[in-house]
Amino acid sequence: MQTHSAACGALAIAAVGSATVAVSRWQRAARREHEMRLTALEATVQHQQVLLREKEAQLRDLREGGSGALVVPAPLYRVVLTGGPCGGKTTALAKLSSRLEELGFLVLKVPETATMLFSGGVPLPHDEASAFVLQKHMLRVQREVEDAFLALAREAGRPAVVIFDRGLMDGRCVPSISPG
Repeated sequence: MQTHSAACGALAIAAVGSATVAVSRWQRAARREHEMRLTALEATVQHQQVLLREKEAQLRDLREGGSGALVVPAPLYRVVLTGGPCGGKTTALAKLSSRLEELGFLVLKVPETATMLFSGGVPLPHDEASAFVLQKHMLRVQREVEDAFLALAREAGRPAVVIFDRGLMDGRCVPSISPG
């Protein structure tokens, strides 16, 4: 009996020792993770302090009327040409852009998304469900293309006009495809 009791005691001591080692490892890992988070947070605070000093210097320059004076962005105008087929959109686009360029504007012409996709091989929809899917994709493409043209116009640093050959809402006016 004594031997059995001694063996149980030894097992209990070994189990406590293993648990102590596991807890110790967990505590070291938790401490390391805490130190890493603290280091990352300190780096973020230091970076934000640098940015804050830069912004304070810019604000001082603005107040003193120094070289960092307020920059007024160049005007950016948007024109959307819309209408049915053979309505004169392409003719208007050519004349309008020519005249605006004569007046010194940077003129960017956003192409019609449907024409771009269909000339790229996208098939015409065959039913209402495929028409809906196509319209959803055309809307996404048109939004991305428009955003890119607008960003380029803003970054040009001079007065600009962006002319859109059709707008985002033109797809809303497409009649339903009737079976048959």
